[in-house]
Order: sequence, then C-alpha cells, then structure tokens
Amino acid sequence: MLGTGDVLGDLLKIAVTVKKAAEPVKGNLSVGSTGIDHSGANFADREYTVLSINSIDRQGFYPTSKPQDGDRIIVQYLDNGEKKTYGLKTKQEQHNSIMAGRAAQTKKIPGFLSVDKIDWTAEMAYFLGWLAGAGSVHFYVETYESNADRIIDQYHVMTGVIMSAKKGVFNIAPEGSKYGSKCEITFKPTDKMPDSLASQQDQRAGLISRYGLFWALIEHGFLWEGPQQPAKVRAFIPQSVQADFDRGLAGQ
Repeated sequence: MLGTGDVLGDLLKIAVTVKKAAEPVKGNLSVGSTGIDHSGANFADREYTVLSINSIDRQGFYPTSKPQDGDRIIVQYLDNGEKKTYGLKTKQEQHNSIMAGRAAQTKKIPGFLSVDKIDWTAEMAYFLGWLAGAGSVHFYVETYESNADRIIDQYHVMTGVIMSAKKGVFNIAPEGSKYGSKCEITFKPTDKMPDSLASQQDQRAGLISRYGLFWALIEHGFLWEGPQQPAKVRAFIPQSVQADFDRGLAGQ
C-alpha cells in the first residue's frame, strides 16, 4: 500500500507499477514500438504498443519487405490495456499520416503543405465515398521547382510512394514561368457535400482548388494518381459514419 511513510519504498513501488510509454516511433511499427491512431473518443489520438507482427513477438521485428495486405499486427492500447488485431499495412499508413501531421505542426507550414482537419459528419463521409467511387475524383498539382521536393517528400511520408512529374497529374514549372502553384481536385458534381466545401467551388461545380483538402484526402487513404482504392479509404472512416461513406461510394 502506498503512503506508508517509507518515501523511498513508495517511489520504488510507483516506478514498478507505472511504466512510461515511449514516444510514438518515427518510422516502422516494429514489435515493442509505440504507435498512434485516431481510435480515441471523438477520434482523438490514441497510443498503443506493438505486441507482435505475423505472430512474431521478438523485440524490434518488422517485415524485411514492404508491408503486404496479409500482414497482421497485434497492438495493446495504453489507456485501457485493450488488445486488437489489425492489418499492418493500414495501421502503418495511419501512423505515418498522424506523425507527419505532428511534425508539420512543429514548424511554420507553407500553404502548399497545409492539411485540413476533417469534421466527420455524415455528409462529409458521404462526400469522401463519392470521391472514392461514383464521383471519380482526379487530382492535379502544379508547382515551381523550388517547392517540388517538399511536396514529393510530404506525399512520400504519408503514403510511402515517391511521386514524379507526370502530364495531367503533377507538373513542375520552371522558376519565373507564367505557371505557378496550383492544386485542383475535380469530381463529378454532387449536391450531397458539406456546405463548407460546396462554397469552395469558385470556378465551377465539381472543382475545388485547395492544397489543404488535397493533403487531407491523401492523409485518409486517397491516392494522388488513381484509380482510387475504396477499401483503403474506408479503413480511415469512423465506424459511426461508414454507412454514409458506403452510400456515397455507390452514388446512392
């Protein structure tokens, strides 16, 4: 029992019973490392310890190859000790996205790297489903050479993919050219979208020019260069609004 008057003994007991969690790892979710996701109340950050990967519980273990769809990870949440099994690939992508967001917050972020925060309403979930499926979203980014590496790096951190210039998808303009910074998100027009986004269709219906939204979508499973993978996006959607996402996906 603590509070016995033996201060040193009490401190030793506290040291044994309370184990401070390591900081979330900046990289691979190896066995024994601390990861993070959005499974807390109201989608708050929630940390966990990696117990095993593919039934291997050796400290520091991580697959030598890039995570595959069949790889499984068992984690234990630090807040209540709950243990859960997930796909390693999805969990790693979620962790990378959150860590990238945290890193961006520690320094001044230029507009072309800012990430919008998603408000998970039923309407928003429907719209993301629409973009991933029936709405056929397409991304186009244009930037000066001086910003290209930072855009490529941020996409790589979020997805593990290194993007390169490609006509109609990613254009790198020479410094001083008539072209500049541009980020276009195009999709089949729909009335079923949040007012906050509908109001950003300045040029025409079905076109939003905003880097913050682009990065928010990438952070939640969308791919810069399609086709999109709906199941990958759905893994980021809170359970409470997944049915709305599914309706948007089917265009219902």
